[in-house]
Amino acid sequence: VTMPLTTEQKHDDDSIDLHALLGTLLDRKWLIIAVTLIFFIVAVAYCTLATPVYQADALVQVEQTMPTLPGMNDLAQTLGTSTSSQAATEIPLITSRMVVGKAVDDYRLFIDIQPWRFPLIGGYLARHYAPDQPGQVAPPRFGFSRYAWGGEKLVVDKLEVPDALLGKSLSLRAGQGGSYSLYDNHGELMLQGTVGQAASGHGASMLVTTLKANPGTGFDIVRLRRLKVIDRLQLKDIDAQEQGKDSGIIQVT
Repeated sequence: VTMPLTTEQKHDDDSIDLHALLGTLLDRKWLIIAVTLIFFIVAVAYCTLATPVYQADALVQVEQTMPTLPGMNDLAQTLGTSTSSQAATEIPLITSRMVVGKAVDDYRLFIDIQPWRFPLIGGYLARHYAPDQPGQVAPPRFGFSRYAWGGEKLVVDKLEVPDALLGKSLSLRAGQGGSYSLYDNHGELMLQGTVGQAASGHGASMLVTTLKANPGTGFDIVRLRRLKVIDRLQLKDIDAQEQGKDSGIIQVT
């Protein structure tokens, strides 16, 4: 026959033995310290070395262009209705393909350029490089001249490639006296050119207007499809919302 537990027995079963728990923690103190330290170091390294992501925002005030009838706003408030805000019409125009497409064309956003960075710490060193004179480029570190260490600048005003190379990563290597070489995604030489002069070869053509880098420094260049860039900006990168109901103020981010 099983005897029912008394209140005191139930209380003892539910209690926590703090001495035993503390002893378990002390027995594994070095493991706990090591795991905590590893996660702390990883978090600090990520916050320090991660590439910054920037965001810009702006406020646009849309004024009513069509005059309203006297007393119409008061009547709408009394009836519990409101006149449509003109901002609701302007928001689709701000994010339309016509407006976004013009920005893409003006700033050549379909040409993506990334300098070669030394693994892990290259981006951090380049961001914190302080030149002695404006426009100065950081000298190569550790003997790796192929990497960009800070101050580099590459501006490509025109880049046309065969359809097979759209979206593929091409490589540009800086040379002496403003010269450069462009290689395809398989490392084959496509063309050679000089800053300020149009160059072409193997079905590709490009115009580099600015190149500030040590000889041998490499850049990854991708010629993106224009419509894909516009769609990405419209769907992911650009957000326009009216601040407050019928306020006529649009925040663009």
